This record gives sequence, C-alpha cells and structure tokens, in this order.
Amino acid sequence: QLFGLVSVLDFRLLSFALTGLMILVLIRVSRDENGAFNWLLASQLFFLPIALPYYPLIYTDILALTLLYCAYHQFSLKHHGLTVLLAGLAVLIRQPSLVWLGLFLCVCFFEHLPIKSLKKISIHQFFHAIKKSWLYVAGIIGFLLYFFLAGGISQGAEEFHQVSINVTNVYFMVVVFWLVFWPLLLSRYQQVLSVLRQNKWIILLVVIG
Repeated sequence: QLFGLVSVLDFRLLSFALTGLMILVLIRVSRDENGAFNWLLASQLFFLPIALPYYPLIYTDILALTLLYCAYHQFSLKHHGLTVLLAGLAVLIRQPSLVWLGLFLCVCFFEHLPIKSLKKISIHQFFHAIKKSWLYVAGIIGFLLYFFLAGGISQGAEEFHQVSINVTNVYFMVVVFWLVFWPLLLSRYQQVLSVLRQNKWIILLVVIG
C-alpha cells in the first residue's frame, strides 16, 4: 500500500531490487584489512545456502540479512550506536535477527572483560564491560518490552506468528551447517580428528543425534 504495489510482479521486482541492494552492501563490507575487495568472502556470503533460495522469492529475509551485513560492518568499525540501530531494524523485519543482536552484545561485553581467570574479575571490571555494551542490552530489552506489551511478536497476523519450539528446524540447521562448513572441516581434518580423539563424548553425541 505504501508504494502502490498491487501485483505479484511488482513484489518480485521489489525483491529483486533488495537483492541488488545486498550486492552493493557486500561490495562495501567484503574488504580485507588493506581495503581490497575480497571476492571469495563476497561470493561465500552471496551464495550462502540459507539465503540463496530466497532471492527469487517474495520474502523479508534478504532485507533483514542485508541490514545484518551492514550492522556487522559497523560493529567491526566499533560504531556501536549504528550497529544497534541496523540490527534493531533487522529485528523489526525478521524477529530471529535478535540472535545477532545478542551475539554483538556478547562479543562487545567480553572484549572489555578479561576472562583469563574468572576468579580475578572484579566488580569494577564487570560493570565497565556492561557500560561499554549497554546499547545492546537496551536493544534487547526494547524488543522484550514490545513482546510483552504487544502480547506477541507481530500485529495483525498473530495466528501465523506463534512462539514455539520447532524441533524440525534443528534437523534442517544440521543439514545446512554440514553444507556450509564441510569444506572448512575437510581442509582442517587433522585438527578435527585430534579434537575428536581428545573429546570422545562428541562422537557419542553425533551417534545419538
């Protein structure tokens, strides 16, 4: 209604434009320490198995993912205000993006909290880390307030957005992670075998799963 879109083709063109926007963002984000464009990283992000199927579809995930790429870029530059703003917009579009806001919080918090020895951490150091990461805490609290005040994560289509635990998604994620990370595991198979020998309980969990 806002843009006067009425047909499926209109929405597909909008989705295509969002994909183009993501490509521009990848060109900006995918740069190494010297500022050179990293084709390999950009390709890995663009052909991400959990994103690639959505490009020709009318879906909000691509816009949320684009905002998360921007948020990560700002986070790497230590622009925490912009990071929270962009990640917050991603949460408004796709609520599961809240996980990334939590990840930014954890990284920022532990960057300012020495964890070599938890026994040596003082109250002053703990609150210093909280002070440095309070924007992320505020973002998460803001989402929780909305959730409890609104009585759910969406308005107008509550029957399609029920909070639940979907076990089938776990199996889907296992398959996706295998597709995404098997080249990395294959290139480091010696380290993987060493970890498995030292932690045989991991093998037991894999067999049980």
